[in-house]
Amino acid sequence: MKKGLLLIVAVLSFGFAAAQDKKVEFNDLPADAINFVRQYFLVADIASVWKDTDYNDEEYSVIFKDGLEVEFNGEGDWKDIKVRRGRVPNHVVPEKILTQVQATFPFESIKEVSRSLKYKKYEVELTDGQELKFDEQFNFIGMK
Repeated sequence: MKKGLLLIVAVLSFGFAAAQDKKVEFNDLPADAINFVRQYFLVADIASVWKDTDYNDEEYSVIFKDGLEVEFNGEGDWKDIKVRRGRVPNHVVPEKILTQVQATFPFESIKEVSRSLKYKKYEVELTDGQELKFDEQFNFIGMK
């Protein structure tokens, strides 16, 4: 019984040690992430920057004072842009997606936009909870 309990504690401890969030400085981000933030946002508006190390993968999160969060992969490519309240700023949404959403859902705003580099697709969540899918050329391909 003691050996079983000890094994469970060891496995849980390893899992915790393998996946850790750590607060880092803005300049610790990969170069592409730094460039993205500087292009679309004010560095002075950053509340915190986090590095998530999970086994061999690294991800970064930049959280702004207004609650906006941008997630990057280990190479600095953005993966997800989301807000807690309000909407994702129009200037960071791919233009073709923004145009499609504004034309089709004029009374909704974009709450989250994410992209899968592996599958070359984009997903957009609207303020009413609808989720839209787009291909790599930003063509609408369906709803989730």
